[in-house]
Amino acid sequence: MYFWKKSLLIQIVGSFLILSLITISIVGYTTFSQARTSLKESLFERLSFAAKLKENELNRWILDRRKKILAIAELPEINNQAKILLTSKKSTPEYESSQAYLKTSLTSFATNLSSLQEIFILTRSSRILVSSNSNQVGKYQPLVQYSEVTKSTTDYLISNFYRSAETGKPMITFAIPILSENGKLLGMFATHLNLDRIDSIIREQAGLGKTAETYLVGNIGSSLSRRNVFVSAKKFGSEEFPDGINSKGINNAINGKNGQGLYINYRGVPVIGVYRWLEYQDLALLAEIEQTEAFAPARHLASSTLVIGLTLALVMAIAMLLLGSQIVRPILAIAQTAKLVSAGDLTQKVPVITENEIGFLAQTFNQMIQQLKIHISNYLITVTF
Repeated sequence: MYFWKKSLLIQIVGSFLILSLITISIVGYTTFSQARTSLKESLFERLSFAAKLKENELNRWILDRRKKILAIAELPEINNQAKILLTSKKSTPEYESSQAYLKTSLTSFATNLSSLQEIFILTRSSRILVSSNSNQVGKYQPLVQYSEVTKSTTDYLISNFYRSAETGKPMITFAIPILSENGKLLGMFATHLNLDRIDSIIREQAGLGKTAETYLVGNIGSSLSRRNVFVSAKKFGSEEFPDGINSKGINNAINGKNGQGLYINYRGVPVIGVYRWLEYQDLALLAEIEQTEAFAPARHLASSTLVIGLTLALVMAIAMLLLGSQIVRPILAIAQTAKLVSAGDLTQKVPVITENEIGFLAQTFNQMIQQLKIHISNYLITVTF
């Protein structure tokens, strides 16, 4: 502050720097804000497109599984043997023969179709008579939330997600009723889908970015105790989230809303995300990317603008310093001459360096000295006489 008050040159250069920094800051902020807005809209479009693709791919995969399980269940030999198994006594040769045939066939289908985790046949009381997993035979498998598969040609199939009462893991189960000739329910032909394949469909990043994540969320539990969990064979029941996962996007989607926004994800990380409610799968689909990565180009552009602006301001400040010294030098010469004149030295003369206002001031000051000399000379003559 001392030098600011004592030096005109510092005031000139300092004022220029302050104005430059204010201008650069405004330009940098405006650049970042506009770039961030453009990036946000672009990312919303990309994430929405990716979510829609995932939804369509998941639906196609589920419909394809429907076709496969229907094709297996409708095979004449499979259907006939299943009816024999369900209507014969366990001790009869027909029962044993049907069970052996179906075990071999179902195991073969499950082995060749990796998307099917287990194929089995249930009685009306939900007891497993035969399964591709021999360890399940004789157990009870209540299919309270199974997805009934029909020959419908619609583009959608309601595939209910539920929590297995036996393993506690997420399940999607397709079931086809096995009916007698008069339409009486004999049992069910069912299969558990392999969620590993759903993982690979949904969680593939699809080139969205290093921190991008697409995932499915389902709601399990009772009306009194509900929690959101990953519909993922690998991440379900993660010790990292023992009480389930929650975020603004997850909660909105679980409540049947589709939307997008900036929010904190289930890990507590700021993200930009798109969320959708998959009505026919009873699941929420989210596509997100961390804001640090999403808006990195905007920050880089703003930083580049600031660096360039500061560099130019520094160069201009140096130029102003050199130019200011040229402006201040004649003023200092006038001041120095004025100091000597005030001390009585009327022989001094201010050098006229420029023809501008400062040069005019120097000429005027020289004229003033000359007039002062004349007045003093006249005064001395008068005093002498």
